[in-house]
Amino acid sequence: MKNKFAMGFVAAVLSLALSLAAHASAMESLIDWMKGGIYSYDFAVTTSGPGGAVDKSSGRMAASGENISVYTESIVEGTKMINRIITKDAATYIVDDVSKTVMKLPVSGASGMGAVSGGVSAGGADYANMKQTGSGEGMVNGKKLPYEEYMVESVSTKYYMDNGQVYAIESISGEHKTLMIITNASKTVPPGAFDIPSNYTNISQNMRF
Repeated sequence: MKNKFAMGFVAAVLSLALSLAAHASAMESLIDWMKGGIYSYDFAVTTSGPGGAVDKSSGRMAASGENISVYTESIVEGTKMINRIITKDAATYIVDDVSKTVMKLPVSGASGMGAVSGGVSAGGADYANMKQTGSGEGMVNGKKLPYEEYMVESVSTKYYMDNGQVYAIESISGEHKTLMIITNASKTVPPGAFDIPSNYTNISQNMRF
C-alpha cells in the first residue's frame, strides 16, 4: 500500500503540473520545462505516516505526448519491489518483470495514472482551487532552498527551487508527509521507455482505475 501511495503521488505531481496555469515562479518553471511534451526525470520519494512508518522509493518518469512511463524501486518490509506502469494507446499496462506478466487496463490517456483534467480532482483534491499561501526557505536533502507553498483543501505543498528549477516537492496532509526529490531532468526519454515486452504473459482485466 505504501508503494502504491508513492506511485500515486508521483503521477499526481505530473498531472498537477500539466493542468494548472498558476503564475508563481515555481509552477511556471514546471510548466515551461514540460512544454513540448517530451521529458524525463529521476525521482526519490520518501513517505511517512502515523507511528513514524517510513517508506522510500526511487525511479524514473518519462513522458512523450500521451505516453507516460513510471518505473519505481522500493523496499517494503525488507522486500525489494519493482514496478513499471506504462500508459499509451488508451490503455495502462502494469508490467511485472519478475513474473514476466503484463496487466492491461483500459483507460483514456493519462487519466489512468491519476491525471487531473481541466482542474478536476485527483486523489480527492480539487486542484483548480489551489492557492499560494506563502514562501520562505527550508532545508531539503542537506540544501537550504527557497520554496513556494500552496494549499488545496487540507493538503499543503511546498515547491523548493534550486537554480531556478523545481528541485523538491513536499506534500503534507494530516499525519502523512511525502517528499519527492527531482534529479537528472531531461528533454528526452530513455530508449524503450514505452515498450511492452511481447514475450510476457498478458493478463486481461475488465476494470478501470
